[in-house]
Amino acid sequence: MDRREGRRNLSLNGAPDEAAQQRPEPDADLAALDPRRLGLVRWAGDEMTWEPISRELLFELIAKDLAEATAEERAKFSAAATSPAKWQLSPWGDLGGGFWVVAATDDRVLWYNDIEDGFNVSSFVTHGRIPSGDYWCNQGNLLSALPALAGCAQGKFGPPRPLP
Repeated sequence: MDRREGRRNLSLNGAPDEAAQQRPEPDADLAALDPRRLGLVRWAGDEMTWEPISRELLFELIAKDLAEATAEERAKFSAAATSPAKWQLSPWGDLGGGFWVVAATDDRVLWYNDIEDGFNVSSFVTHGRIPSGDYWCNQGNLLSALPALAGCAQGKFGPPRPLP
């Protein structure tokens, strides 16, 4: 699914479109992905380089996912949405200056892992820092992570581990 093509207008205040009440089937055209527009991960031997996703492309990604959301999902996101900000999650986010947090509650944040290309929810204690034990590799869209922000259980793919 090409989640990177989308509208730039993130206004959530307009009247809900009747067609948006039902989430459409996702576009399965993976050939349309443009790797020049993603956060890019490259390996040179044992060294990883990472070019993080830009704020502009993050906004496009969020807008695309919200365009596929129901009115209830848009309202839930709107209630917790924050201006995207980079939060530290060491050591994984160090190369890119952290990961983009796009929504928060009192003790959880919804953030975009542009190494793995997916939204995740993690707990936090200190504003601006996600504990290293809460690094997740989920590759779902914003809507698949939104229930976890409200405290619902979410399947989580954990950090990389060495092979035995």
